[in-house]
Amino acid sequence: MKKFVSKLGRFNFTIHNVVAHPIMEALHILGFTEAGNRIHDMTLPERDETPVQAAVEVVDDHQETIRLFSEWCQCMGVDAPFNGELTPSEVNKELQLTIAKHKVENTECGT
Repeated sequence: MKKFVSKLGRFNFTIHNVVAHPIMEALHILGFTEAGNRIHDMTLPERDETPVQAAVEVVDDHQETIRLFSEWCQCMGVDAPFNGELTPSEVNKELQLTIAKHKVENTECGT
């Protein structure tokens, strides 16, 4: 299926968006989420990306996440718990510590 939809040129996402998404949602509502996810994934066109391009996208996503969280921290008046030089797992640990500390200091925050 992926090869077929990949050959549709500029319409390669049409089957995915117009057919697979509604079927996926209907299956989810009926309790068949995994089946819907499989149909969804089967209709995605093949991607023309190299492993390097995929890695660059992950790094870009990580950097954007850090930027957005830093901006949120600034808006909330708290220091961001990282400097942008940390790995995703290090950021995760720092965020968990920051959230735990914030919850202790602000009991009205999501306990």
